[in-house]
Amino acid sequence: MSKPKLLYFDIKARGEPIRLCFAIAGIDFDDVRIGRDELSALKEEPGKLPFGQLPVVEIDGKRLAQTLACCMYVGKKAGLVPTDDWELAKMFEFIGGVEDTQMKITMSIYEQDADKKKKMREDLATTTLPKWFGFLDSLAVQNGSNGYAVGSKLSLADLWVYMSLGWIKMGVLDGIPASLPDKYAALSKVYETVDTHPKVVEWNAAHAKPPQ
Repeated sequence: MSKPKLLYFDIKARGEPIRLCFAIAGIDFDDVRIGRDELSALKEEPGKLPFGQLPVVEIDGKRLAQTLACCMYVGKKAGLVPTDDWELAKMFEFIGGVEDTQMKITMSIYEQDADKKKKMREDLATTTLPKWFGFLDSLAVQNGSNGYAVGSKLSLADLWVYMSLGWIKMGVLDGIPASLPDKYAALSKVYETVDTHPKVVEWNAAHAKPPQ
């Protein structure tokens, strides 16, 4: 297998779970971080971007799009995909719940009216996110509050929790307190499991950005 390449922007977002899969698997890859102008050029190349967007993973001349698909491929090599059918289904259940939660935040990002956006963020902080984080926290409790979203070892579901909670913890979403996820103990424990994983610690340390 030739050296894999990940094409994504110089942000975490949808590309970071794929990067972490590579890191946890110990697979060396080209972490290609592109700008908006480069994206426009890539869109002009036939077949370069299967859905006209990023992320895209290139391996042996083949291209794979969509974050979950890329993580499934790389994650299997990292042992992040359950072999038990029930645990696999529960992993997808958890990921689906996180994706639904993320979409509710994303809708507020694309709102152009300032007053409407402010109201959306207020609703997210006081009602919507507590409700959905409550759902996810309950699933983590049902799994034994053992620091894993599913089963008893790291899976892609844990990376999705890490991505979602990490987004809020960054404090970049106006109107949504960075401390909001802290209220959910079982979910926060999953976040800590990923955040303290040796490979994740190593990756984060190597790619930390200096304060602006």
